Amino acid sequence: MMTMTTKSAYRLFLAIFVGCLFIQTSNATGTEVFGDEGGYVDLQCDPDYDDSKSLFWQLVQGPTRSIQVLVKEPGKDVEIREPRYLGRLSLHDGNNLRISNLNRDDDSVDSSVPYFVGTYQCAQQDTTGTEWTLRVRRTPAPPTDLEVIAAKLYSVTVEVTGGHDGLVPQSLCVWYREQGTEEWKKGKGENSCKNPVSEGEEVTLQSTLPTANTTYQICVEAQNRLNSTRCEDAYIQATTDSVASFNSTIRLPSEPYKSPDPNHRENEELVTRIIDSVNSAIQPAHPDLEVEVIQFR
Repeated sequence: MMTMTTKSAYRLFLAIFVGCLFIQTSNATGTEVFGDEGGYVDLQCDPDYDDSKSLFWQLVQGPTRSIQVLVKEPGKDVEIREPRYLGRLSLHDGNNLRISNLNRDDDSVDSSVPYFVGTYQCAQQDTTGTEWTLRVRRTPAPPTDLEVIAAKLYSVTVEVTGGHDGLVPQSLCVWYREQGTEEWKKGKGENSCKNPVSEGEEVTLQSTLPTANTTYQICVEAQNRLNSTRCEDAYIQATTDSVASFNSTIRLPSEPYKSPDPNHRENEELVTRIIDSVNSAIQPAHPDLEVEVIQFR
């Protein structure tokens, strides 16, 4: 039997910052077309264009409701009827509609502005074209329910719930920064990221941390091929302190020793092997951890 001393106590402090977002959805029907956030999409108008007749592009919101967003009257310039589209709508090849600088609120199904949910359609006199259901691929929504479930001297484990992926496969990764610094650093370790993650999926992630006795701000970023969320939107603060020690007794019934004094020269090999075994068993490795065999009995 032996007694040894290791440093390992820590303390944890948490601070959570959260936000919310209103979401409006619609069961829009029509021919689906995709565009990327910040890019453009061209919507074809099926009827042959007659420049002697007025042309309308409208947002169809139901059998009896529509919003005219663009009008082209004979001999006149294009008129944008809705201010939110100013500078972003234009006609190409006569009657096809181009929407530039796409954003989430242009989406026919999922928009944060309920007034503008609907399908896009052209009309000229009594003729109407295809109803286009526009889907805007975009930055994923920030993950939610971020929580630290374990914090050790040199690692942190968190749970988080995936948000909307922006219509593009997303990954979730741990990021961290020391308190008082500006730079966020990507977490390390084979479990610091997960890909892909679906909306509502609960994910557990783990990252190593570079130093003990340090206050960290921990966040989880969602990223797809278009963009990523920002750590400033939601993070957790965790402080770990290595300030004490504990004693542990290990039974080694088949290990002979020459003297109760672990510092005895003939016990040197046994003490070295015990210390190496204890250090190997503690994961992740802690460079500041000191193991001392203080007595055999």
